[in-house]
Amino acid sequence: LIEGKSPYRLKRGIKPIYFDKYSSYLSDEKKRKLIGLTVIMQNNPTYIVEVGGHIDTNEDVGTSSERINKIVQFLLGNGVDITRISEYDYGTSRLADRFDWTQNQRASFQFFTNDKNDLLRTLNSGNQSISIEEELYYEGENPLIDGTEWETGIYEANYDESYFRIELKNILPSRVKTYQEAYGSILADFQKHLEAQLKEELAVKYPAEVNTEEIKKLYSEYKKKNL
Repeated sequence: LIEGKSPYRLKRGIKPIYFDKYSSYLSDEKKRKLIGLTVIMQNNPTYIVEVGGHIDTNEDVGTSSERINKIVQFLLGNGVDITRISEYDYGTSRLADRFDWTQNQRASFQFFTNDKNDLLRTLNSGNQSISIEEELYYEGENPLIDGTEWETGIYEANYDESYFRIELKNILPSRVKTYQEAYGSILADFQKHLEAQLKEELAVKYPAEVNTEEIKKLYSEYKKKNL
């Protein structure tokens, strides 16, 4: 699911709309189904829908494109932006049934997305637990990234009983960090400095003495009870 470039194909769609022979007419029933499609698009603003046109071998070639056009115009008229609609004229290349022509006279719908979080919702719909992180890393900040060859490409790693798939998209030339990029590491270093300073102050204020004889006595008593 996550291979290749966006938009990513989702394992989600709606049932096809079937037409009479040579027809691209949108009946009230077909329009109700398309209204349901517009609701899905409204609830999922990162979705892109592919409208596929199909015909039977006994239909005119231009019928599939007419079906696409009618559906696209309906979606546009009901608030779906043109940038979120993809058109594909399949013609007779994807026949649903060689012996039942009614199954071939259709328009199909497939969802795509540019947002990897949509993929997560699909992948984690079962008993899996998958997460995606997309960050800018510097050398020495992440042991998994440091374990790669620092060249663009895809790497795999197992760490702490988990599987990782690492994709390095771009290697930037050396440069000084921006304030936003350096803020996290500066804050972490300052926190470590405060903790070390606090330990030194506590050691001076509350000096500790180790009573070796008492420790030996307690250990001897422990051995007698547990042997």
